[in-house]
Amino acid sequence: MVSVLDAIKRLGPEVKNADIASRAGMAHCTARSYVGRAIRRGWLRKTGQRSTRKLRLTEAGHNKIHQHQCFRKPEADLPETVQSRPCLMCGREFESSWIGNRTCGQCKSTEAYKSSPPERYSSGGRI
Repeated sequence: MVSVLDAIKRLGPEVKNADIASRAGMAHCTARSYVGRAIRRGWLRKTGQRSTRKLRLTEAGHNKIHQHQCFRKPEADLPETVQSRPCLMCGREFESSWIGNRTCGQCKSTEAYKSSPPERYSSGGRI
């Protein structure tokens, strides 16, 4: 919903649903229904006739965009990097996509890996 409001803010008041949809990365019919919801919630205001329709963000719409930008989920601090790590089962080097991936794909497909129960690793503290 916020992506539709943001698209209208960036594209300007004289905008078509198809333009909103492509800017927000959604289907045309989805953008059309979101525009309708935004109007009903008071985030957008329609002015003009059907052929010269303009969409204006209301104060509530601007506040909704601002609230969404301020309270986003935090992104990961560390970038995702592929690293070469030794496999814990066979010792061969393999490309690991994250730090917890310590077993290569060949070893993960073996029956020994699939049938073994998960082990608990303890550093002497509470389990």
